[in-house]
Amino acid sequence: SYLHRAIICAFLANGTSTIRPFYPSEDCLATLAMIQTFQASYIIEGDTLTITSTGKLKDQPVTLDAKESATTLRLMMGLLFAKKTQTTFLGHSTLMRRPMEAYFNLCKQENVAYEQWHDSIVIHQNLTQTHFVLTSPKSSQFVSGLLLYLAYHNQGGSIEVINETSSGYIQMTIHML
Repeated sequence: SYLHRAIICAFLANGTSTIRPFYPSEDCLATLAMIQTFQASYIIEGDTLTITSTGKLKDQPVTLDAKESATTLRLMMGLLFAKKTQTTFLGHSTLMRRPMEAYFNLCKQENVAYEQWHDSIVIHQNLTQTHFVLTSPKSSQFVSGLLLYLAYHNQGGSIEVINETSSGYIQMTIHML
C-alpha cells in the first residue's frame, strides 16, 4: 500500500523521485505500467526505484490494466477522474467484482457516464467537483484516490467521510502527499 502511494506521488511530481527500499510486486508493477502511459519513466536498480515524470495526465482516451490489484485500480481511478477524456480500466474478472460503489455514486451525482463489465470499467468523462461526501466507503482506497485527485487539481477541496474505515491508510496517503 505504501509503495503504490509513493509511486503515484512520484508520478505527480514534476521531476525525478527516488523510492528506496523498493521490492517490486505484481501489483506495484501494474501501477508502474499505468504511469508509463502518461509518459513517466522508471528504472529499478537493486532495491531502488527511480521515477521521472512531468506530473501531467494526457487528455486523450487511454486503456489501463490493473491486473488483479484493487489498490492500483482504486487509487488510479480516483486520480484519473481528473482526465477530461475516456479512461478504460481492465482487470481480472475477480477484481472487477470488488466493490466500487463509492466512485460510481460520485459519477451518478455528477451525471458522469460509466460502464462496468466483467473485465473492465469505462469512465467517459471527468469529475468536476472538489467537495466530496462518502458514506461508509468499503475501503479507504476510495478516500485516498480522491485525495490524489484533489492534489492533482491543486485548488483545494474537501472530503467528508461518514463512518470512516481504515484511517491509517488515509493518513498514509496524506503523509505521502
